[in-house]
Amino acid sequence: MTMLLSTLPESIEFKLLLELTHPTPSLALSDIIAKVQMPQFNHEKLLKMVKWHRVTPQVYQQLAPIQDDLPVDFFQSLQRINTRCRMESLKLSTWLAKITLLFREENIDFISLKGIGLSRQLYAESSYRQCRDIDLLIEARDIDVAEEVLTGVGFERTYPPIDVTPKQLAFLNRHKKDREYLNPKDGTIVEVHWRLTEVDHPFNPSLNNLLATGDSFAVHGNELNTVSGNDLWLYQSLHGSYSGWYRLRWICDIAQLLCHHKPDWNSLLDRAEQYGCRNSLLEAIGMACTLYKLPVPEQIDQLLRKNRPVWNNIKICNDFLVHMKLMRGVPDIARIHFWAPEKSFIKFLFTHGSITPTDFGRFRFPDTLFFLYYVVRPFSFVYRQLNTKKVS
Repeated sequence: MTMLLSTLPESIEFKLLLELTHPTPSLALSDIIAKVQMPQFNHEKLLKMVKWHRVTPQVYQQLAPIQDDLPVDFFQSLQRINTRCRMESLKLSTWLAKITLLFREENIDFISLKGIGLSRQLYAESSYRQCRDIDLLIEARDIDVAEEVLTGVGFERTYPPIDVTPKQLAFLNRHKKDREYLNPKDGTIVEVHWRLTEVDHPFNPSLNNLLATGDSFAVHGNELNTVSGNDLWLYQSLHGSYSGWYRLRWICDIAQLLCHHKPDWNSLLDRAEQYGCRNSLLEAIGMACTLYKLPVPEQIDQLLRKNRPVWNNIKICNDFLVHMKLMRGVPDIARIHFWAPEKSFIKFLFTHGSITPTDFGRFRFPDTLFFLYYVVRPFSFVYRQLNTKKVS
C-alpha cells in the first residue's frame, strides 16, 4: 500500500526537487519544462535547496537535457556546482586509493563507509551521490598507527584538537567514535572511525563481522570493503535519525534501498530489535515512503500504524527538512530520546552530554585536575545552548 501521511505544505520548488531525486524518476521532460517555466517558480529557491540537501548530481542529470529551456544563470550555477562535485569525487577517489595502499602496508584492516562506496552501491556511479569526505572504519587498536600514516602524507588532525593532553585524548577515545583529519593543501577531509555509532549504542558490530558480511568495490584497481545488507540498512537509518533527516540526500539513500535493495524484512526487523534501533528503521522507511510516495512494505506498514512516536517524529523532521533548518536545543535532546536505546537511555544521555573537546579548549586544566571538567560541564552546556540561540 502507499503511505497516506499528510505532510507539511510543500512549495512547487520542493515538489519538483522530489521528482528530480526520485529513485524511479517518471516525470516527462515536457512536464519538467512546464513546471520550471511557471511564472511563480523560483529558480534561486530551487538552487538553494539543491545546495542544502546536497543532491546536485541527481538534479543536474535530470535537468541537463532541457538546459535550453532553463534560465541561463540558473543552469550555469547548477553546472558549476556539479563540476565541483565531480572534481571532488575524483580527488576523493585518488586519496582513497592511496590511503588503501598505505593502510595495507601497515596491516590496518578497514571498511569504507558512505562516500564513494555508497554511491557505487546505490547509484552505480562514484560521483552520483554528493560527498565531502572519506570515512573509514578501523579497529580501535590501530587508530594511532592510522594517524601516523595520514600525517605522513600531509594530513593534520582537526578533531580532537591537536593540543589535547594525553588524558584528554584517552577520554575521547573511550567516549567518542572518530577522529577527523584535513589536508590543508587540497582541503580533503578524512574521518577515521573505530565505532559505527555512539559508544553506548548497541549497534556496533565488530569490524571482522562487517568484513565477513560486507560488499566490495574497486577504486583505481584497488578492492575495498564496505557495509552491506542489514547492517547497511541499520547504519543508514541510524545516521539519518541521529542527524534529524534535515538533508534530502539521506532520504534518497533510503529510497534507493527500498526500491533497488529490498531486504528480508523479517530478518531486518529482528536485527533492528536486537540492536535497539527499530524506531530509527521505521522512521527512515516512513520518511522515504511519505516524501517519495513509495509503497510501504506489508511487514512495516502494520508496525508504523501502531507507532505514534515514529509518526510524530516524521512530521517534526519533515518541518526541518522542508524549511532547511538544523535541530538545536530541546528538539535535539528529544531526538536523542527517540533514537537512543531504551534500555540504556540514561547512561547514553549522560555519555552523549558528557565532556566534549570544546570544554578542553574553553577550560585549560592540567591532567592532574581532570575531574574539574565534570564540575564545569553543566555550565559549559548552558553556555553552549545560549550561544547557539544567538547564532541561529
